[in-house]
Amino acid sequence: MRNNDLRKKFFMDNYVDIAIEEYLKIKETEDYVEKYKREVLSEINNYLKNIKITAENVFEIVKYFQGKNLEGKSFIDKGNLDDLLEYAKKRLVEVAELFNYLDEVV
Repeated sequence: MRNNDLRKKFFMDNYVDIAIEEYLKIKETEDYVEKYKREVLSEINNYLKNIKITAENVFEIVKYFQGKNLEGKSFIDKGNLDDLLEYAKKRLVEVAELFNYLDEVV
């Protein structure tokens, strides 16, 4: 089945619209436990807005991320963040370059 044929079948009914509506309803309930992710991303965004990432500050930036990773939440895997911190400690220039590359492509 070609991509266009698949799209026609998939969008033949309004399943996607129904799914989106249900998701948006759930997000507005008190049971929705993922609101903190938007708040944390907003804080990180504000923090990084006026910072030029360099080898001199990249370690502190990763530590800042670590501080925003709340206990018991699934924002960033703690082990991955610990690994990134250790890697940044050893390869400051490389991690700074990679962060800047991500900033360019996103």
